[in-house]
Amino acid sequence: MGLGNKLFLLSVIVLAVSFYSIHQSKRLAEGSVVAYTLPSPPSLTGPLSINKGLSEVEYILKDEIKGPESMVVDGDTIYTGTHDGRLLKIVGGKIEKEMRLVKVDRKCGDYENEIDCGRPLGMRRLKGEEFIVVDAYKGVFIVDFNSGSKKQLIDGRMPIENDLAAFFNDIDIINDDEFLFTDSSTVYGRKDFMKEILAAKGTGRVIHHTISTGKSKVLLKGLHFANGIQILPDRQSFVVSELTRAKLTRYYFAGPKASQTETFIDNLPGLPDNIRLSSNGTLWVGLASLRMAGKHNALEAMAEYPKIREILLATLPDLILRDVFPHLADKHAIVVQIDLNGKIVSSLHDVNGEKVREVSQITDSGDYLYLGSFKAPYIAKLKKF
Repeated sequence: MGLGNKLFLLSVIVLAVSFYSIHQSKRLAEGSVVAYTLPSPPSLTGPLSINKGLSEVEYILKDEIKGPESMVVDGDTIYTGTHDGRLLKIVGGKIEKEMRLVKVDRKCGDYENEIDCGRPLGMRRLKGEEFIVVDAYKGVFIVDFNSGSKKQLIDGRMPIENDLAAFFNDIDIINDDEFLFTDSSTVYGRKDFMKEILAAKGTGRVIHHTISTGKSKVLLKGLHFANGIQILPDRQSFVVSELTRAKLTRYYFAGPKASQTETFIDNLPGLPDNIRLSSNGTLWVGLASLRMAGKHNALEAMAEYPKIREILLATLPDLILRDVFPHLADKHAIVVQIDLNGKIVSSLHDVNGEKVREVSQITDSGDYLYLGSFKAPYIAKLKKF
């Protein structure tokens, strides 16, 4: 974080404190913001050594789409969802088909309208042209790109074990009747993601759903911004990203260790987003922002000071929280490859964020890596080496 950004953040905090002292009525409920600590960020050495691995990307549909966060790749065909609520089938770099999960009668593509327009996030193939798609607000759907049909499996307005899933995020499929999905927060929706990050209370969950019965069950709760999820090759456990704790947590849903939880890896060099298996059985993890020894990090600087974060939440307009704060993050883009023992084996970088930034997912097709982002105006394609 440069000096200019530090001064800007300090100015914002000073103004927020001043406003807060005058308008005490907006004070948040007691306990709505909690203190926490993270380990000192790692040094970028060994498998984390800085390189130019992300500098040779090609762009797909540059400036024609925005926010292709998650994707499924099959040959030269890509399936993804975008910030304006569309589901796209892209063949040979061109949009061949688009669908929507909900009918809309308004302009879509900004945060204020996405509750009505929908915001597709995690996506997995069920079979053929059928996919299970998570929408941040609307719930979970089966969609068929052949027929254009869609079926809602979980209604985003219905509570699950007494709590609403305010922020549906990612998904993985156990079999043709069962799947797992993450609920990042029971308090804040996607458009208020910075509020969830600042509050850091830990209301995230992993939920199991059975299609044939329509029943959902919470497997894991108390997660700090539950984000990406990936079932491991043992088919008995999964790993889930806890974004605001810079870690992946492992949970066993079957087998001799069923119901046990353990840390898979912590102190990541960034805030983890989606997790996907690579073609060689390792895991690719997208990191939304950098954590690096010797670099100031605004969020971590405030981690032990919940009062400051409470004041920011109570006083700053949504626009500042949502659109300005993320720009204070370091431009350095980084993704990591992790083995099944929870060890980082490689990383790819774009130090200045000139080619890619804020990578949410890496999809490994065998010959190429496809990089998704929750905000970038393109899909990035990188030849493996």
